This record gives sequence, structure tokens and C-alpha cells, in this order.
Amino acid sequence: MRSGDVYTDAATQSRLVPMQRLRPAAWAHARPGVVRTDGSGNISSIETGASIPFSQSSASNRPSVVTTAGRFAIRSTASQQLATSFTSYFPLLGPCSLVVMWWSRSNEGPNAQIVDIAFNECVRVGYNTTPQAMGGYGGISQSVTITNDRPYVASIRADGSNPATFRVDNSSQSITSSYSSEDASAQFSGNCDYFEIAVFTRELSAHETLLAEGIMAWSNGLPDALGGAHPFRNRPPLIGD
Repeated sequence: MRSGDVYTDAATQSRLVPMQRLRPAAWAHARPGVVRTDGSGNISSIETGASIPFSQSSASNRPSVVTTAGRFAIRSTASQQLATSFTSYFPLLGPCSLVVMWWSRSNEGPNAQIVDIAFNECVRVGYNTTPQAMGGYGGISQSVTITNDRPYVASIRADGSNPATFRVDNSSQSITSSYSSEDASAQFSGNCDYFEIAVFTRELSAHETLLAEGIMAWSNGLPDALGGAHPFRNRPPLIGD
């Protein structure tokens, strides 16, 4: 018997595409069962099945789990950030991708970055107060106008030599730069409620990017984070897509 909810039906039938299928190098979300907190209520680790757990060594630097739009989220501030190191684990030799889902508020937004060992920016999904979502590649950035008080999914993918592709709300921007690094780390700060973050040490294909965006939006119960023309706005990604 069908429930009438497309996501619930697909989950019951084991037809949903899991994020693990795309092999993220690091992955974080705040849904139940993956977050461990310390005595202060801040996050001590997030274990999502990816190879590297996200953690901060100092309790004072750890973000907390909150409820935003009725969904669990990771609340980051300038002083309480989510970070993980790829150094000596995942050498980043150019190709990489980053997919981020957050709640947009006035004067608040993500600052999700993959940086090299000297903290030079490789790729970034960011925000400014216009409001605009920003995609950065090798220190060069492009912006897309967004609105406040709604969720967004943004992605950026790069192969290390050709222009990177930044997407948000069905708007795409090409960012002409290049970057290559031997070692890298991921840092997620900004005043922002993150629903989900996935880092890939390869360039996702255009179709894989759509899958990752759709998986995030539906897994967090907020498909309106996707633009109206997105192929997974009205149903989640399914096995075979």
C-alpha cells in the first residue's frame, strides 16, 4: 500500500539513491543517529559512514545541533566551526567537488571551503549580505542572487585546470581559474545553519551533481531547496537515475 508520500514510498521500496553511492571523501549532516555531542551539547563528532569523521579537538570550537524549519541542522558561527583534515589522507591534486545545503537568513550564510595546507582556497561555497550565494575557485568567485528565509543547495565542481562549475537554484556560473594542491582540508564556518555537506576528492559529473543536490534536499525533507526546474524537485533520486 502506498503512503501517498513519494519519499516514504521510495524509502519503503529501497529505491532511494544513498549519498554513499557517490563516494564522498567527507560528509556531515545532523540527522538522528550520526551526531555525538559532548557534555556542553556541542558536536564532538559526526559519523556518516565516510572515511573521515568531522570533529574539532577543542569543545569551545565545536558547533551545535539545532532545529531549523523543523529539521535538524548544524549551527556554525565564526568561533564554532566544523572542520576536518585531509592532510596525509586524501591528497588533493586538482579535481574536487563540494555540495552544501543550508538555510538562508539575512546577513547569515555558509563559508564552506576546501583549502590547501597553506590555507589557500581551492573551492568555496559562500554567501554575502546582498544576499547572494557565491562560488569560488582558486580565489576567483562568481555570485548568484538568492532570497532569504528558505533552504538552498549549492554545488561547485572542478577538475583542477578547466573552469569550475558553480550551481545554485538552477543558475550556473563558470569560474575561470585553476588550482592544484598536494594536501587539503575542509572547513565550514560562517553564521549558518548547515543541513548537510559533502566533499568529494574528484570532479562529479553534471548528472552526479544533480543527484547529490537531490539526495540532500529530500533526505532533509526540504525539496523546495531545489529550483523549480531541477529534475529532482518533485521526486527524490531513485536507483537507476
